[in-house]
Amino acid sequence: AKGVDSIGLINAIHYGGTCVVVLAEGVKQYKGYRDYYQALTEGRILFISSFDPDDRWITFKAQERNPLIYALGDKVFIAEAGEKGGTMNGAIYALKEHWDVHIRYPNIDETNANMALINKGCIPVDMNGRKIVTNLPKSELAIEKDIITNIERILSGRSLTIRELLHELKLNWKGTKLSGLIKRQESIISNGGKPVKYTLKGKEDSTFVQTELF
Repeated sequence: AKGVDSIGLINAIHYGGTCVVVLAEGVKQYKGYRDYYQALTEGRILFISSFDPDDRWITFKAQERNPLIYALGDKVFIAEAGEKGGTMNGAIYALKEHWDVHIRYPNIDETNANMALINKGCIPVDMNGRKIVTNLPKSELAIEKDIITNIERILSGRSLTIRELLHELKLNWKGTKLSGLIKRQESIISNGGKPVKYTLKGKEDSTFVQTELF
């Protein structure tokens, strides 16, 4: 991946586009402003950083910034991912947030993690970014989405524990796995009691009384 960010930036600016650059160091440490002076004065490029202005470039910071890059985009496209590294970590993060992640469908002789990410829920596309229809079994992400839909249907007007949900769903999962999935959903809340019961946000059970502290 070395240099691909710069190539994307250079071509976006060269062909009259705009670009947001998410730095892996502080804004005072970046040395490339002079190279893009004209684009800066034209308002076609923005440099941002979530790090201290004086922080130097370190490998782990490049990976830490990836979720921010994903969050700023309307769509995510991956050309190639390794078994480990920033691209893989970013893709897994995006999938957990249930964002659509498009990834190039690999040739049979390629050695990469593209197919592994497709199996996890990334959308396979060709070199032009067009979706490819495959006969692959349901991905982990698709299965999770189905489970969430069923949970929301089951919880309509009800409050249930994890054990009760597992029984209703006829799901052979550990309780911790299901509770982890539920906690990532903004539409579902817990009553904070013992045992913890879950219900749909805005449809709290009438026996659950919320209080406010002043």
